[in-house]
Amino acid sequence: MKDLDVLRTASIISDADFAFLSTAAVELQDTLAKRQVFRTETEMQVSVLNDIKHPTAASKYWQAVREQAVMFENLITVGFDYRRNEVQIKRLTKKLTELADEFDIDEAQIDLDECHFKRINMEAVAKDRIRELRLWSQFKTDLDDGSFDTKDVNSHQLVSYAQRFILQASNAPRDMPVAEANNLKGQLQSTVRVLHERGLLDEALKPLPASVVKRVLGDSPLALVA
Repeated sequence: MKDLDVLRTASIISDADFAFLSTAAVELQDTLAKRQVFRTETEMQVSVLNDIKHPTAASKYWQAVREQAVMFENLITVGFDYRRNEVQIKRLTKKLTELADEFDIDEAQIDLDECHFKRINMEAVAKDRIRELRLWSQFKTDLDDGSFDTKDVNSHQLVSYAQRFILQASNAPRDMPVAEANNLKGQLQSTVRVLHERGLLDEALKPLPASVVKRVLGDSPLALVA
């Protein structure tokens, strides 16, 4: 059953509205076909992997790993749902041949029509999840320049977090809530201390603009943890 037939048999809209939908049927099918389901490449690059939250190639890479893992897990879940829906389609198709009561037949047909609609939506969702999986894979390939560890997520985080916290502090509004300000200051102070203890402070600060580092940490970064 086509989508408009579902609305027609449901008597949920007026004749005038149905006439409009019929006229716009091609456009609406095109809308469903090209609608955005998940994130675009641009959104992935400039929103998810933004340069403040993920200032290093390593931090971007590992965020891409997280995003890809979630997308893949959800794709598998869709696969289970799709299989259950296919079984339900077979069950309802068989059931329709066995029913005699008019209302039971109508109810089973509605359930079957709904299952067919779910099938179409799940196929669209699965297709777009795979599209995003491919893009995350490409991002990971592009980001992996050999300069960081791609086996242990922890290995990059100290340097990446330090740069992130400094950039966040540099852009923080003056009227930031006290709790948020204290949390950011605590994270920054702890990160600078551990970086100093491990001899990594210069590595973390060097890529950042000197003016930004000075604005956040002052002339002597170690004064923050003294």
